[in-house]
Amino acid sequence: MAGGTVLGLVLPGLLGPTLDLREFTGGPAAPAPHTDVLLTAALGVGLGVLVAVAAGVETLIGRRRGLGAVLRVGRGDD
Repeated sequence: MAGGTVLGLVLPGLLGPTLDLREFTGGPAAPAPHTDVLLTAALGVGLGVLVAVAAGVETLIGRRRGLGAVLRVGRGDD
């Protein structure tokens, strides 16, 4: 995940000189490509919070379920 994030942050700077966006923008000069670091950081923090909440909910559900409901408890001659 970190490798993809770093690649996404670096690509606009690397490909900026080769990208010609004038045909899409209709202007005489192509807009300068830039990376929105704040948005990238906010999305990363949001993903971390989502994972933490999902793990917490799964832990609570697992505790309520009990070990007998999760494991097969029986005579063993199934």
